[in-house]
Amino acid sequence: PSHRAGPRATLRDVTQTPGFPHDEALFRRIVEDSPAAVVLLSNEVAARVLYVSPRIEAISGFRPDELLTQPGLWISRLHPDEGPELGARWAHAVESGERFSAEYRFRHRTGEWRWLRETSSAVREPDGSIRYRQSFTEDITAERFAEAQAERSEARYRALVERLPAVVYVDSNDVEPTSLYVSPNAREILGYAPEDYLADPGLWNRSTHPDDIASVTEAWAPS
Repeated sequence: PSHRAGPRATLRDVTQTPGFPHDEALFRRIVEDSPAAVVLLSNEVAARVLYVSPRIEAISGFRPDELLTQPGLWISRLHPDEGPELGARWAHAVESGERFSAEYRFRHRTGEWRWLRETSSAVREPDGSIRYRQSFTEDITAERFAEAQAERSEARYRALVERLPAVVYVDSNDVEPTSLYVSPNAREILGYAPEDYLADPGLWNRSTHPDDIASVTEAWAPS
């Protein structure tokens, strides 16, 4: 469109261009359709909830009005192993005016633990004082589950690889390759630890019999 701002334009630039619709309903719809819950908080250690978008109910199981009228509700649902650290980090953000960002476990209304990601930034008055904090909270449980599954899968296959009766290695695709991974049984079979190969790219060739160097080189990088 002709009114489109340049690539470095801010939201303020865009909304001030001619023809941009200035209407509360539009901005309310943008906020309420966001996949993250939008929360406005007072800039206090014991923060007061000033506004919560409806999305919070899908994320936490609690309605906006419950969070607005029950100040300690959110904190009471934090995982006990993480609550104190989160409280200390929040207090630091409030006192310093810095951004707050954290991933933590939250007990959903159903009783199940959900992983949430929260980021909070200070919204300032023209004189630089902090008017309130604007937070975005999103459910990252599925993302965390996928990461955990991937880690378990990697650990399982790594264990299988490292039990093979052969040395397994991964090299860069170069004429004179660099070792990227060498299985632990290299020490038993070849007499050198995996870290020796990782630290010294020429070790493999120096350990090869002189009569075999040419054939090995040709097999690796045919001329």
